[in-house]
Amino acid sequence: MRNDVSIPHRRLVLAHVYADDNKGDLGIIQATVLGLSTAAEATGVRLDVTAMSMFGGGDIELPNTHRLLRTIVPEVVPAPVTQRYQEPRGVIRSLTKAISVPVQILSMLSRIALWRARIPSMLCRSLAAIRSADALVCKGGSLLYCDQSVRGHFFLFRMLCPIAAAILLKRPSFIFGQSIGPFRTPLSRSLMRAIGKRMSCIYVRDELSLEHLRELGIPAGKLRLIPDPAFLLTRYASREARDPSRPMLGVTALNVTRDQEAQSQYERKIATVISTFLDRHPGWSIRFLPQVIGPDPWQDDRIVQRRIASLVPEKYRESISIEEEDYTPLELCTRYSAVDLLLASRLHSSIFASVVSTPAVVLEYQQAKAKGAFTWLGRPDDVMPWQTDAKVISQALDYKVAHLESERAQLDATVEKLANALQWELQGIVAQFAFAK
Repeated sequence: MRNDVSIPHRRLVLAHVYADDNKGDLGIIQATVLGLSTAAEATGVRLDVTAMSMFGGGDIELPNTHRLLRTIVPEVVPAPVTQRYQEPRGVIRSLTKAISVPVQILSMLSRIALWRARIPSMLCRSLAAIRSADALVCKGGSLLYCDQSVRGHFFLFRMLCPIAAAILLKRPSFIFGQSIGPFRTPLSRSLMRAIGKRMSCIYVRDELSLEHLRELGIPAGKLRLIPDPAFLLTRYASREARDPSRPMLGVTALNVTRDQEAQSQYERKIATVISTFLDRHPGWSIRFLPQVIGPDPWQDDRIVQRRIASLVPEKYRESISIEEEDYTPLELCTRYSAVDLLLASRLHSSIFASVVSTPAVVLEYQQAKAKGAFTWLGRPDDVMPWQTDAKVISQALDYKVAHLESERAQLDATVEKLANALQWELQGIVAQFAFAK
C-alpha cells in the first residue's frame, strides 16, 4: 500500500444540500458521497467533501439543521444565497400569493434585511469553500425549474449561485441527477442557458429534463442521462429478513396539495385502498413509514399517516402500525426491505424500496419525477397520478401480490445495472479534476 503522503489530495464541494428531515435528499447525498469516494479511491486520489447548505445560518444553526448530514460529510458551509429553514406559511404565504409581485418583492427584501449582518460572512465562507475546492457537484434529487412568479425567480437564482461562483473561480462544475425545467419566462431561460453552457457536464435523470435543456441550446456534449443517484444505495444498504407468515404492505403518504378538499379526498382514498387490500389479502398487515419528517408540520408525513390510519374502519386497525423514528437513509432502506410490497406517494421511498428488492406501486404528485425513475427500472406502468381511482390502485396492488417473486428478481437484476452505470459516471467526474493540478 502506498504512503498517504504520495496520494494526491483533492477537495470537492457538494451543493444543493437541504435538511436532514427529507430522507430522500439525505439518501442521495449519502449515495453520491459514497460513490465519489469509491471513484476517487479507484482513481488513486483522496477526496474530501464539503457540503454546501441551501439553508442559511451560523455555526449554531447549521449543526442543528444537519445533525445527520454531519455523520456523512463533517464539514458544512452555507450557500452564497440561502433560504430560511422553515418557509413562511399561513397568512403570510396567502398574502404573498394573493397580492402578487409587490408583496413578493417586499417579502424577499424583508427576508434579506433580517440576514443583512450574516450575508458578508456567508458569502466569504461559501466562496472560500469553492475557491479551495477542485470541483463543485450539485447533488441530485431536487427539481431545478422556474415558474412565472417572483418567488420562482428567487428560487432559481439561489440554486444557480453556487454554480456561477464555481464558473467565475474557474472550477469544474457538475449537476448530478436532477430533474430540470421547465423555465417559464425569458429571464429564467436566459439564466439557465448562460450557466448551463459554461458547466462541465449536466447529468439529468429523465428524458423530459434532457428535452428542456436541449431547447435552451445547451450543447449535447455537456448533457448526460442517468438513473436517480439514490439507486447507488443498493451497494450499501443492509436487508432485514421478511417473515413469510406475516406479509406486510408498506405505505408512504404526504400532503400532495394545499387544496384542503383535494388533500382530504386523497387521504380518504388511501384509507379505502388499505381497507380493500386487507379485505382481499387476509393475514397481511400495514406499516406506515416516515420518509420525510419536516422541517415543518406540513411536510411531516407522519401527521398525514396518522390521519389516514384513523379513517380506516375499526376492524382493520389492529393490522396497522405507524413508524415515527428519525431513521437515517440506510436504516430506512432496511425498514423497506422488511415489507413485501410498498404503496408509495414519496418518490424516494419507492427507490429506497427498489434498492432492497421491494416492489412498489407509486402515486405521482410532482410532474414526471417518479415516471422517469421507474422507466429506468423498466416499470413505468407502476406509476400513476395521485388522483387515480382507488379501484385502479387496488388492482395494481393485487397484481403485485400475485407476482412478488418475479418482481423481486427483476428488481435485483435491474437495480444492480443502474448502480454500476451511476458508479461509472461518477468515475468520469472524478477523472476530470483528479489530476488537474
